[in-house]
Parts: sequence; structure tokens; C-alpha cells
Amino acid sequence: MECRRRAELGDKSALYNLGIAYNTGMGVAKDQVEAMKLFKRSADLGFVEAQFNLGVAYMNGQGVEVDKAEAVKWFRKAAEAGHTKSQHNLGQALCYGHGVEKDENEAFKWYLEASKSGDSDSLFSLGVAYDNGFGVSIDKVKAFTYYKKAAELGHAKAQHNLALAYNKGNGCAIDNVSAFTWFKRAADQGDVQSIAMLGQCYNLGEGVAIDKFAAFKCYKQSAEAGYVDSQTRLGACYLAGIGVEVDKVKAVKWFRKAAESGDAIASSALSRML
Repeated sequence: MECRRRAELGDKSALYNLGIAYNTGMGVAKDQVEAMKLFKRSADLGFVEAQFNLGVAYMNGQGVEVDKAEAVKWFRKAAEAGHTKSQHNLGQALCYGHGVEKDENEAFKWYLEASKSGDSDSLFSLGVAYDNGFGVSIDKVKAFTYYKKAAELGHAKAQHNLALAYNKGNGCAIDNVSAFTWFKRAADQGDVQSIAMLGQCYNLGEGVAIDKFAAFKCYKQSAEAGYVDSQTRLGACYLAGIGVEVDKVKAVKWFRKAAESGDAIASSALSRML
């Protein structure tokens, strides 16, 4: 095919596109090892998308052995060439010390650079930085601002954190209706913590009318996804008949699951029942 012919001639974009084909199995048998070889040839020729993909591969062990330092090398090359996702990934590596010495100040710089392109991950990471003082002084108002920007772009974790900010009044006035709205948006994207928090909103009537059955459904959904706090709450629902018929066998089941993950409240409840 034309792409292969051009790749054989050393065309960096063709090498990258052929790598994508092997990486995804699009038109050829899937072969991640071959894909990484092609990405490497393209990356060596300065193709930033290949450099980014090579960084991801080394960070996660896709077609190559995990080598986080090598991942950082390729993220940095692409980041310095202006590749937004590489700038964010380099920031993440620096912030948490993955494959490089931890440097929250430089991490913040790369998040800020990537955010100029409207990258929702970077806007979210700036919110986290201001929320926790990673490379910058804690500023809950700025954290709220960045969470909101990322949330409005559809970033589920930013939507969750924005909802928490409204719920607790961090960087803004307490607004339970807005908190519920943003928990719902994140939950609709499958964010497990937000599904659990929706359960709390329905259970307590925060930002929405009390609905014990809706609360039970949220707890059940997030518990089945492995969220330990919801497993404990689901056990309590079955024990007390909150939104569901009393079922002590199921209560024990869910308290035990949570207790096995180290939840002290579940362990205490289980010991009282057995």
C-alpha cells in the first residue's frame, strides 16, 4: 500500500501512520512490537506524534518493557516542540516523580503551557496543583476556577472536584444544587466517586429532593464498581431497609467486602451482626 511504500522511503508521517495501523490492527495483523519500531523510526526523525506515542508506550509497557525514564525523554522532546499532550504528560511525570526526579515547580510550568491550548487534562491538573499546593501556593479560588474550566470541557474528574468545591464551599459559596448538577454530569460519564456522591445527595436531600430508592441505586452501582465507602453504605441500606427491603444476608455480604478492604465502619458493623 502507499503508506508502506512511503514508510520504506523513510517518510516520518508514513512511518507513524503505519505504526498506528500495527498498534490498532487496522488493515494489518495487530503487532505492538512492530508498531513501536515504526514509532521509534518516526520519532527519531522528529515526528512529535510518534514521540508522544513512544512515551506512552514506555510509560505503560505497550510493545516495549516499561521504562519510565525513556518515556520522560520522549515526552520532553515532544513537549519542547509544542505538543500539548506531551506537555501534560511531562508535567505528570515531574509532579509525581515517574521516571524523573520529582519537581512540582517544573510540573506546574508544563501544565500551564499545555493549558494555553485549552487542554482539559492540564486545566484539571492546574486545579489540583492550586488545591494541594503542588508547585504553587494553595489557592482554593484558583483551583475552583481551573476545575470549572476543565469541567465545562467535559472532564469527568474536574466535574467531580468542582462538585466537591460547591458541596464544601472551597473557593466558592456553598451551592448544593450546583454540586448535585456537577456530580450528575460526572456520574453520567461513569465517574464512580460521583455516583457515590449522588447517592449521598439523594439520601440527605442535598441539592435535590430526598429519594431513598435513588440513593440505594447509586450506592449499589458504585459498590459493584468496587468503591469501598459505597459498599459500607449499601450494607447499611440492606440492614436498615433504606430504599430497599431489609436483607441481612446481603448486608453481611457488603459489609464483609468493605471490611476486607480495611473499612473500619464496615468491620464494626459486621462484628455486631456475626
